[in-house]
Amino acid sequence: MSAAADRSPAGEAAPSPTKFQFLGPDRVDDLGRAVFTLAREVWVLRDRQRILEQVLAERGVDVADAIDRYQPGPELQQRLDAERAAFVKELLGALAPGTPL
Repeated sequence: MSAAADRSPAGEAAPSPTKFQFLGPDRVDDLGRAVFTLAREVWVLRDRQRILEQVLAERGVDVADAIDRYQPGPELQQRLDAERAAFVKELLGALAPGTPL
């Protein structure tokens, strides 16, 4: 096959049939929605976390430093790892349905 056959009509290199493209140009809006959804959720969690720490501090329970120093035990770490994996799988599945994860 010639080099010209590997080019699109616009002169761009044609994608390889075996190359996986996670997000094509037609998915940019989906990516934008996902980013804004995640940003909104992060802010809600950050806001609630700070409020919780303040409410506890006003009641004599200073948890901010304790949270920073906390090391989960094996059981909790396993649960956190599983929840993180499920979150990532759901997120990536929403961005690229039908993609093996």
